[in-house]
Amino acid sequence: MSFSVNNQQDQNVLHVDETHVLNDEANFPKSLENLEVMPSPFPDTSTEVFLVKDKETGKSFVVKYHSDPKFIENEYHANRACHTLGLSVPNAKLLKGNWEGKEGAFLVLEFLEGAKEIRERLTGNPELDREICNTLAKDFIVSSLFGLWDVVGLCFNNILFVDNQHYYIDHGLAFGYMHNGKTKSSQEYLTNICSDSFKLTQASDWWETGNFVPEIIYLRDFGDRLGAAYLYQFLSTEDIQGQINALDLTPLRLLTEQGKFPRETFEVIQRRANWLKSVNLKDFEAKWKQLAEVRAKAVSAAGEGKTPVFTTRGMEVVPSVEGGCFSQIAENEDPENRPPKVGVIYREVSKENIWLAKNEEMGKYSFLTWDAKDPTKNYVWEITIGAGRRSGTRVRLSDDFISSNVNDTRYYVVDRMGGSPKDLECFSTKEAQSLLEGSDRELLMAYLNSSEQKKDVSTSAIKNITPT
Repeated sequence: MSFSVNNQQDQNVLHVDETHVLNDEANFPKSLENLEVMPSPFPDTSTEVFLVKDKETGKSFVVKYHSDPKFIENEYHANRACHTLGLSVPNAKLLKGNWEGKEGAFLVLEFLEGAKEIRERLTGNPELDREICNTLAKDFIVSSLFGLWDVVGLCFNNILFVDNQHYYIDHGLAFGYMHNGKTKSSQEYLTNICSDSFKLTQASDWWETGNFVPEIIYLRDFGDRLGAAYLYQFLSTEDIQGQINALDLTPLRLLTEQGKFPRETFEVIQRRANWLKSVNLKDFEAKWKQLAEVRAKAVSAAGEGKTPVFTTRGMEVVPSVEGGCFSQIAENEDPENRPPKVGVIYREVSKENIWLAKNEEMGKYSFLTWDAKDPTKNYVWEITIGAGRRSGTRVRLSDDFISSNVNDTRYYVVDRMGGSPKDLECFSTKEAQSLLEGSDRELLMAYLNSSEQKKDVSTSAIKNITPT
């Protein structure tokens, strides 16, 4: 998503700037009736997202909608709170009413032409990405304080760059809400994040756990929050303590007193901030070290051709380990020429075995395929999330092979990074050759020939496979 932003010149002011975030009324649509829906470049998400144009001014905006107006209002307030405590966020306005057959609250944000997602800046090599990570890690405590679980995004797509300035664009999981509009209650991960200082219960949520901040562990857990953990991997205990010491809620308190921020939410934030100020971070060093070791072992295993072992406590599917989220192979294609279906050659990290789907009625095996929701949208999202959800595992997109149109389908290679595929069977590549027929077998042979010829080449495009 590409949103425009409100540049903040002084992030240390202790008064409420009446021009920031929500009060730039002159440049925003006056009403929902002024908005004309345009073709959307955004991937399908749990929140409906529209690209719109103001009929009066011709300016472009982004509109977010959810059937629960409280969810949208929550994101609106989270956007404002982030800005108030120094994070760069889109300029925004909340509108209510009826629009496009929908009723409730609508979050309107400025659209930024040409903004780049963070995955386009990252290489997947921690050392090469250290500078970007260290810059964004300065916001770790505020992100933890506000419960910004999706601060980076499932495909590293919730932070935008305009030149060298970054902006946080999605706060759907802020405070007490999940991405689907439900509250953060009964989340399985809560039973696993613990230390000698505190333990969480299955029924804990934002309000009940308001006296402490589990996110200082959760946002550094590669098993559940890969994106955030990747950005925060270089933080030291001293770095975190410094951010806590500098934390000042005065601007947010003034906003609350003016009736522009929910008092109940501020009181939870205040309790959480008090806990951060009082906690001994040394109690968490062993847990942070353990999380780093899990990630190091996973990266090492992938390098040795083994499948990394990740838990699936919070989200069932995420692209895992460096590499998968940063691939540009699909993004560089011409969207207009993308076929309507997506397929994957689903392999083990070792590249010696692949997973096939079986048609029970016909008794035949084939590669996993599905209809793309919108071939013009983000294909990295479509491939990694689509393949993962359909197999019940975590996958990584590889750039070893791309097919052209094969029976209205384009095929990519994904590696299994965790979990056991459902409704799929694993075979050696030799076995697969005898099981597949027609264009599926021809596709496999093209992939194998490409792998043999270009083992040391990072990207190879295989064209003109003849459908049968």
